[in-house]
Amino acid sequence: FEEVDKMPLFTQLILFVLLVLLSLADLKYRVAPAVEIFFFGCIWVAITYQSQSLIQIGAVVFSVAYGALLFPEAFALPLLLWPPIWPSLLIGYGVRKELMGKADLFAIGGISALYSLDVAIIALIGTVLWTRWWSKKFGNKKGITLIPLLPGMVIGMTIGIGFHLLLKSYSWV
Repeated sequence: FEEVDKMPLFTQLILFVLLVLLSLADLKYRVAPAVEIFFFGCIWVAITYQSQSLIQIGAVVFSVAYGALLFPEAFALPLLLWPPIWPSLLIGYGVRKELMGKADLFAIGGISALYSLDVAIIALIGTVLWTRWWSKKFGNKKGITLIPLLPGMVIGMTIGIGFHLLLKSYSWV
């Protein structure tokens, strides 16, 4: 898991704490203020420490722009050829259909820029499991209330990074 090795631990910790604080705000207020700072910070760190290729970072930026700025749908067709950005394209499509918020898009975009595809996919799996738990616990009879997705994304990302570090400590990766 070489992306983690290239970034200093302090930088990773700051970004993780920022995402945790944003998820707590999402939990309490159903909005994550200034999540764009997290996204652009992740892009800056990814470029600075070259955790991913510049092509992947650019593709992540374009996929987030596709969802956030509502570019034409044909804009996303070439992006479908680059699997590491599929999670951000998926969330971007959800934002375009008004099923998810832009904060979720910026968060998964930052995760996709910093880490490999499997961490982003585990973050999405954590989001789905969190959504199911939240809707069972707090859903009402007529429909589901607003669900904060960032806490599930943080839980999934933490599990993904922990899994990689565990495999790396035993030299399985």
